[in-house]
Amino acid sequence: ALTGATHLAAVASATATRDDVAAWADELRRTGTPDAARLALDLALALGHPLDVHQIAFQQNHPLVAMAPDAAYRGTLDDDHRALVDADDGAAATALSDVLAILAEVAGLLWPDTTDGLARAGLAGATRIPATSTAAAVATFPRVAAAVGASASLFQLAAMPSAGDPLDVRVVCGATPVVVLGPRALATDADPGVVRAALARAVALTLPSRVIAAGLAAADGARLIAAVARLFGPPPLRAAIARTVADEEVQRAYDEVVRSALPVRIRTRLEQALATATAPELDLAPHRARGDRAADRVAVLLAPDITTAVALVRQRGGELGHLVRLLCDPRTVAARARLGLGVRPAG
Repeated sequence: ALTGATHLAAVASATATRDDVAAWADELRRTGTPDAARLALDLALALGHPLDVHQIAFQQNHPLVAMAPDAAYRGTLDDDHRALVDADDGAAATALSDVLAILAEVAGLLWPDTTDGLARAGLAGATRIPATSTAAAVATFPRVAAAVGASASLFQLAAMPSAGDPLDVRVVCGATPVVVLGPRALATDADPGVVRAALARAVALTLPSRVIAAGLAAADGARLIAAVARLFGPPPLRAAIARTVADEEVQRAYDEVVRSALPVRIRTRLEQALATATAPELDLAPHRARGDRAADRVAVLLAPDITTAVALVRQRGGELGHLVRLLCDPRTVAARARLGLGVRPAG
């Protein structure tokens, strides 16, 4: 039989309602599990639950670990935790994820000009941020990258032109991925927790199987996948993709650009990855949506205060149910503890 807290966690995970999450949090408070209780209570608050006097007192008596902009996490996300991130959408490899990961290996051949890539992403005028910058986000970025299991040296940081969305942190494809920060992320009074969550999300989107879907405009991504399928797919796939092309002449010219950019070893691997693929499996839109949700979950795992990460998802109009399921999973508390996050130790 399920214990009371486990049963209520299962209910909250299934319904994703603030009242059920709050009931789960109250049971955790009663059973003396402060880290899990504080996480659940913060989730209820993020979902709009009005805290009562006892819940407010619990928060005050169990403050969260605070992190300065340059503070490192205590650990990193391991394979088990990355599986937790992928669990809600399924972690099985697909032909499209394999193709994207292969193409990401030769990003420098496909997108050698960072300036052009920024312009195509609607970010013309973005400027590179030097490593000597005193912006808090620049100090935070390598800490976040290390926690996700990446190296900050594998990225470029750039500042959006003043016309950019001040809430935005964007990823753009390049020889090395470009993480473009908006004015609010670079402001001297930027909330360190919000910046951490936004940067964690961006780093998660730069994984090889995600960076192309996240870092190219939708039309450019579709054109790339069409080119690869037409060049290296089996005849049925080539025919199916051909029927989706809006301008055959433009696509044919781009096909040749892609063909000439890719070395033989990459062409061979693409042929293998596409051997049994179908046109619907190569649709970037659902893949991009899955990547967005996974990145949101990474942001929640790395945010000192999960309410900031949930608020960012709300601002983007993102769906919250998968975040509730993540936070109701007992492995989440352990993953955050590994990173040094949770209730601040007494004394």
